Amino acid sequence: MIRLLEPELLLKCRREDLQMVKEMLNECQQQFQDIMFREATVNSEITYSTKLNLVETEFMSAEQGGECGGIVLTSMDKRIVCNNTLKFRLDLCFEELLPNIRRLLFPVKKTPV
Repeated sequence: MIRLLEPELLLKCRREDLQMVKEMLNECQQQFQDIMFREATVNSEITYSTKLNLVETEFMSAEQGGECGGIVLTSMDKRIVCNNTLKFRLDLCFEELLPNIRRLLFPVKKTPV
């Protein structure tokens, strides 16, 4: 939410997590507002807030990481997508560590001079 800075966001979760996400929605919005006030407010006239709209008619698919859990935030026009699922995060870690894995599997051989 902090990176998106949109006035309204759509939030999609797994069907199994729907009730838990509903219960946490107001708390998340309040925490966002508190963080933005503390970290980004220069004067007290400007406030940042984001309204989270929980999508209750459509749930995360397996391709979106629905089998592992997490949420997907999108802007209202669906142009900006923030995938915050366990599967997506693991994929990011794998991509970031790929050079290290390559070095371990295929070390550079030093040729004698």
